Amino acid sequence: AAQGAGAPDDDGGAQADAGAPPQGANQGGPNQGGPNQGPGGTQVAAPPITSDMSGAIPFAGRLLPLPAGTWHPVLTTQSGPHGELISNVLVRAEGGIVTGVVIARGSTQSLSPSTVEAMNNGCHDDRNYLSKLVTTDPKVMECWFTAHVQIAGQPLSDSVDIQTAFNRLHVLGFPIPYVMLVATWNYAELAADHGANIENVTILLSPARKGTMTLPAPPDQWMKQSLPQNPGAARFVHEADDWMNGWTTMLRRGFHGDLVSGAPDLAR
Repeated sequence: AAQGAGAPDDDGGAQADAGAPPQGANQGGPNQGGPNQGPGGTQVAAPPITSDMSGAIPFAGRLLPLPAGTWHPVLTTQSGPHGELISNVLVRAEGGIVTGVVIARGSTQSLSPSTVEAMNNGCHDDRNYLSKLVTTDPKVMECWFTAHVQIAGQPLSDSVDIQTAFNRLHVLGFPIPYVMLVATWNYAELAADHGANIENVTILLSPARKGTMTLPAPPDQWMKQSLPQNPGAARFVHEADDWMNGWTTMLRRGFHGDLVSGAPDLAR
């Protein structure tokens, strides 16, 4: 269930910062089964969060279709032995409260085939709400999954980009819902040098009522086995699964440069 237009956004007068560095490990976002950022150091930049982005935006030499609404850059990173892995983190807010976070990673040069295995692992987690393998082409790995993450009270990621981005959002004063739905798309193609060209895109979506932190089910009731007893949560997860079917098609087209617009928003 998707809509063509997103709701108006309001960043609630969040204050400027210089891009807060990580304040210790494991304070960021979800484990999406994405590519490892590996050795070679990570260059981190914090663009002005007041910049507005919508539609399809350039990313790692390709196009990234954003869900409806106005998105703002939180962080960009460049990592890998030769700086070949690019990461962008974007946020969308309404009433000053975070409604979505996009974490996109893409290669500008081919990566080791072992990267593909690391990406693929996330699609085979029994805790996922839904996992989908999209292609049987031996030269392509494509899969996506939906799950959930509790934002408060536990370590969520050891990735530098996610740690730093979420720290910056906290420093800027953006409230983040206690539970967010996580949807991740993984795509890799065999390159001519037998490496892999990859893209890994994760979105965190707030299931809270618009402009609030009110969830349709308590934070401890979002496990897959608990959904039948929580129809509000189950409905949101079902709508997100349906929406991902459409967005992943657009992500694939963006990977190949065959895209002109962004994606519709998830109805909520």
